[in-house]
Amino acid sequence: MGLLLISSMCEKDNDKTNFSGILITDDYGNLEREYGKDDGDWEFNDDFNSEELRLFDPDFNTLSNYFSWSEREGASENPDCAIAWPNPTENDLNMYMETGQTAGTKMKMVIVDNNYNSLANFEFQNSLPIVKVTIKLNEITAIELDKIYRIYYMLKVDDTDTYYGHGDFVLTDSRIDWLQSH
Repeated sequence: MGLLLISSMCEKDNDKTNFSGILITDDYGNLEREYGKDDGDWEFNDDFNSEELRLFDPDFNTLSNYFSWSEREGASENPDCAIAWPNPTENDLNMYMETGQTAGTKMKMVIVDNNYNSLANFEFQNSLPIVKVTIKLNEITAIELDKIYRIYYMLKVDDTDTYYGHGDFVLTDSRIDWLQSH
């Protein structure tokens, strides 16, 4: 009985890092379908465990050469992340976020494999409420083709409220072939 309980506990812990699904989106961010099991991708309502929180260590090392962003005006009361596109992608992954604030919001992002190894990270502070982030996935040499990876993101509003989220993605050399086989 004790062995069964330990085995069940280990399986549950492993599920957290078993990236088993993505939301498939087209080149314009429209949701096409779900592949595998989605676990709340592209939202701002995660409760991070201690290992996930460690990804956002105060000594966060910003590697901005893989990331770029643009901002624009817009009405947004609460943080919201609409979607990432295209997913899977052959090159860049775009994320559209409404931060809920016009200034003073800090965004941090970390791309990890399913062992929580940080492959790339990024940090910026916005001045307008709508942000589009482009990630050059094909330039991150640690990312292998056709595997699911995760982006963790944290939004800190005026050093008072903090919102957490994540999303899973796939980099592939042929989007069409990947979609036909999955």
